[in-house]
Amino acid sequence: MNPAPILIIDDDLELAETLKTVLVSSGYEVLFAPDSDEGMELARREKPDLILLDVMMRTRGEGLSAARSFKDDPDLGGIPIIMMTSVEKETGFSFEPETDGDYLPVDTFLSKPVDPARLLREIENLL
Repeated sequence: MNPAPILIIDDDLELAETLKTVLVSSGYEVLFAPDSDEGMELARREKPDLILLDVMMRTRGEGLSAARSFKDDPDLGGIPIIMMTSVEKETGFSFEPETDGDYLPVDTFLSKPVDPARLLREIENLL
């Protein structure tokens, strides 16, 4: 069986490398894009099984807009999205898929720094 491809979209290269190490050692294939434009292109080309998406990249809300774009795209809308964010730590504002799903269509939110064990559990649940 081929490993499930997971797309990381995050401008923090150090975090992306750490996540890649965790995911590859757990049997996943990893794709990477440093911003939402490249992420959308890569997702269209590679059709990942799951997307790990940062909130703040080139702009403070880039990931929020990207999540909506992914879900509105007929070819990509079914891909689960885990949003990784430090917004809660920086602003005190938090998101919950159950209450914010209409506004922000992601499947799970994880606070940065991301706990590797929790990340793997969330991925397994969504796949």
